[in-house]
Amino acid sequence: MSKHFILSVCSNVIHKFTGRYPSYLTTAGRRWVSAKAFIGVPSLAKSIACVAVLSTTSSVTYAAPSASSAPHSMLLQSQVLTLKTAKTDQFEWGTLITYFDKETHGTQDSLTAVAIIKPGLEIHPPHAHAEEEYLMVLSGSGQWTLNGEVFAASSGDMLYAKPWDSHGITNTGSTPLKFIVWKWNSKKVHPQTQPNHSEHANH
Repeated sequence: MSKHFILSVCSNVIHKFTGRYPSYLTTAGRRWVSAKAFIGVPSLAKSIACVAVLSTTSSVTYAAPSASSAPHSMLLQSQVLTLKTAKTDQFEWGTLITYFDKETHGTQDSLTAVAIIKPGLEIHPPHAHAEEEYLMVLSGSGQWTLNGEVFAASSGDMLYAKPWDSHGITNTGSTPLKFIVWKWNSKKVHPQTQPNHSEHANH
């Protein structure tokens, strides 16, 4: 088990229970942890990983989501991404197509993606996190789990989960279940005023 993997799993456990990430984990690292490292890792392995990290790290501080913004040039700019230009990853449970995951004017730790789950599978068991999240079924059928309750999930249905509400989706059908995910932390910024039309036209 690599040191990077141990740090990532431990970071996710810390985030799960405190809502904060260790300061050694970058924003990109947080997304990697949330999307990949936590999936399919037994609870005992997570605990062992944390003990290993905390016993070998002399000083660990925590970084809560902050309202500070990245330089304007680093923020996501208005644009269109096609399916061909989006990032596609294959997993045992199916396919994740990531479109936007960059910091914006008002959000950070964000993910906008399409997931396609194979019949009879789920990405991971019901879980909770600090980010707000919308999920919308595009095709297929399955079941939602929201705070311990189970609901049928059909094409056109949408779920909203506020921070730390347990939620999940499982493909219980015989065909792939395709859904959109929007997930983010708010930077709590004030709405921008509408720019002067003449000035805006010159940019």
